[in-house]
Amino acid sequence: STQSHGGPAPVVVLAQPLMTTTVDEETKEYTTPVNNDLQIVVKCSDESRVIVPKTIASELPFPKAASGETEFPFPSFTLQALAQWVQKYGAKGAAATPLPQGPNTFIDFQVLTQEYEWDKQFYAKYLKKEEDGERFIHLINAAEKFGLEGLLSFTVIAFGVELRGETSETAMKMFHQNGQPTAEETAAAAKAYPWFQSLTRPTA
Repeated sequence: STQSHGGPAPVVVLAQPLMTTTVDEETKEYTTPVNNDLQIVVKCSDESRVIVPKTIASELPFPKAASGETEFPFPSFTLQALAQWVQKYGAKGAAATPLPQGPNTFIDFQVLTQEYEWDKQFYAKYLKKEEDGERFIHLINAAEKFGLEGLLSFTVIAFGVELRGETSETAMKMFHQNGQPTAEETAAAAKAYPWFQSLTRPTA
């Protein structure tokens, strides 16, 4: 077989994505069978329904419904990312990649993760893949809300590196916005999200 770029493609080390399902409008049943003894159904903010094995759900630090569907206040790709993280590092674990402390000059996060295949693939699939800044924001907010400090640090630093490589105009386009944020909007963001100040205010 032929190889490109001097070597074989890296082996995928991420876990299989969680299965999804929908509700049949006529029968009101799930279109994918759900074993209530082994699985729960999580309804995400984008109306997607994700089937989560209870072995994984027990590691996810958000409230679960005693019966029926569990509501998750973020999109399904955020839930998929959280599930990947807890299967690898647990809710309290940190990334294998040594993350810079304080200001850093990296403009490509993959340089940081190049020796850590799982971290590199996680970043590529759940953060960089669509080059959509909203993915960062949802995952940062979820990690903060549910106390996943290791994931929060990983994502905040990745987001900072991502923004450092962009002009202000292209950074705004990542969030499907035009123009510059006002001082009032920036102040409101800093008040609402504690991680925002550490991202935007360099420390000595």
